[in-house]
Amino acid sequence: MNKAKLNLVIDGLLLLNLAAIAGIGLLVKYVLVPGFREWEIYGRNVDLRLWCLDRHQWGAVHYYLGLALLALLVVHVVLHWGMIISILRKLIPNRIARRVVVAALVILAVLLMTFSFFVKPEIQEALLSGGYIFSALQKVRTDSDVIELWRAKDALVLKALAIVLGEHLNEIISEHCHHVQGRGGAKEAIRNTMNVLAPGSWTTG
Repeated sequence: MNKAKLNLVIDGLLLLNLAAIAGIGLLVKYVLVPGFREWEIYGRNVDLRLWCLDRHQWGAVHYYLGLALLALLVVHVVLHWGMIISILRKLIPNRIARRVVVAALVILAVLLMTFSFFVKPEIQEALLSGGYIFSALQKVRTDSDVIELWRAKDALVLKALAIVLGEHLNEIISEHCHHVQGRGGAKEAIRNTMNVLAPGSWTTG
């Protein structure tokens, strides 16, 4: 395959890749909506999938398409390297200035690709500093009920607190508190109550 045909193939793949990335982004944004949007739209918790994949799995597809796009861009730059150098020399005749511009572009590109490895999530930062503030509950009204929903990051913090506190309080909380995770829940509470009650006796709630 000659260089012209290879360029055409690479450009076609880049176009399809970009279109797929944009399409999946719109799919996750407007169709496979997050949990709190499910309540707003459908009035209940639903399992939204497309081709057996949920929004998080489509997010993984989006990630791998991004990696493929990066690889295609590298090939595209290599194939057009001569033209890029020629245009750059015409735009910036000064050799030192040209090197500075190229170095700045390379450094900026590397930073944009790798910055996620050097930042801390806002939730972790706020929790460690003791400054985390919960948002107001969101109310979703249905025909028969009003449902109060935590924001996604607040629900995550509450789950983390439950896990951490559970490890420390598990030995203190009474063994009869069956609502604690790992203690059987309502079924175990009913089973223990039936065992305690003498035959023919009764109790009131």
